[in-house]
Order: sequence, then C-alpha cells, then structure tokens
Amino acid sequence: MEFIKNPQIIGAIIAFSGVIVGAIATGIITLLSDIIKFNRDETIYYKRKREEIYLEMQKFIIECESITNSSDHINVEKFNDINAKAKIYLKHDVSVEFYSLISNMFDTIAKDRCFSKEACKKFTKQIRKDLKIED
Repeated sequence: MEFIKNPQIIGAIIAFSGVIVGAIATGIITLLSDIIKFNRDETIYYKRKREEIYLEMQKFIIECESITNSSDHINVEKFNDINAKAKIYLKHDVSVEFYSLISNMFDTIAKDRCFSKEACKKFTKQIRKDLKIED
C-alpha cells in the first residue's frame, strides 16, 4: 500500500476518475440532446404535413365552390387522395368535418341550390386554430 502514499499516483487516479466521469456525462448529455432534437424535428415534420394537407383541402374547397350546378363533376380521385392523407396526419374530427363539408356541399349542388359559404369559413377557422395562426 505504499503506492497510495505517493501523491503522483493519487493524482493520476483522481485525474483518470475525472476523465471517466466526464466521458459518461458527455455521453448522457449528447444522448438527451439527440432525443430532444429528434422530437422537435418530428413535431416540425408533422406540422409541415398538416399545413400541406390543409392547403390541399382549401384548394379543393375553393375548386368545389366554383361548381355551380350538378352537371359539373367533382374530382373524386383528388378528394379521395386528400381524405386519405387527412386520415393519416390530421386529427380524426378534422378529417370527418372535411368529409362532411364536401358531402353537404355536393348534396346542395345536386339539388341545384346555392351552398352556404359559412360552413367553409368555419372550417377555415378551425384549420387556422389548429395551426395556431391568429386572425
């Protein structure tokens, strides 16, 4: 046990312990930082996807509003594409409301009546609220 009395060995042991503790701390901090960055990137990704889908929905609604009578045709393929994306990336109630809005719009047009644009405005407000965009 004479080596314990040697101050150089004690200093080396303390320094080595410090290096080990520092490496472990660095590893933990790096891991936590990566987890936080991943979560932030994932949140931003889903927000961008929602924005894209909401934009497609708004374009489709505007396109549908321009249909004036039942002889004009809805682009069913486009509607199904938007609806499928909405079911994956959006809250359930938003995709249901979009489907309901379009269905009501075309039921009204099929009966050769004018569609109220208030429902479209309400849906747009809901989108803006979900995206945290102030009026």
